[in-house]
Amino acid sequence: MKNVCKIVAILTSPRRDGTSSVLADAVIDGAMGLSTNLIEIHSINKLNFIKGCQDCGECKDTGICTYKDDILPVLESIRTADALIIALPIYFGLPCAQYKILEDRMFCFLDRDMESMLPPGKRIVVIVSYKYDRDSAEAVADRIESDFIKTFKCVPFGKIVCKDNGIEELRKEKTTIQEAMGIGFGIWKA
Repeated sequence: MKNVCKIVAILTSPRRDGTSSVLADAVIDGAMGLSTNLIEIHSINKLNFIKGCQDCGECKDTGICTYKDDILPVLESIRTADALIIALPIYFGLPCAQYKILEDRMFCFLDRDMESMLPPGKRIVVIVSYKYDRDSAEAVADRIESDFIKTFKCVPFGKIVCKDNGIEELRKEKTTIQEAMGIGFGIWKA
């Protein structure tokens, strides 16, 4: 029997039915297959009380953020995940604010020497949607993937950069949804 894989999807779009979230759902659908994977979905925009990193330094010995707000369960899910799906839209050529807060709070996973305290080998899938500038979106996706690989010793497992032409167009086009499901299936098979 296959081991259970804990897959954590973190949706940072303010729209739960936005392009990046729908593609994350497709990755999850592919990962579910006939598996016994454990899936957790966190929507950052639904959290009631979150703040950016306060740079208090208390996390540097434990790897655990001590600031008490609604993002703590998300950080714990990242810590214990085998695979991460990070989904975000691009605004003004940069990641949305919800992603940036998550990224800043992941500072707790670095020790005083800026070395990762996360177990290495987590699989990482990055999904970025954009309206206008594909080059900026690809650069953001590449940077996020690189940060997870270099900083947190994750293993790249898939990256999707998709123009946001609306959900109906995305569903009609089908190719990108099938690509996302294929990535998810790959997580299941790994």
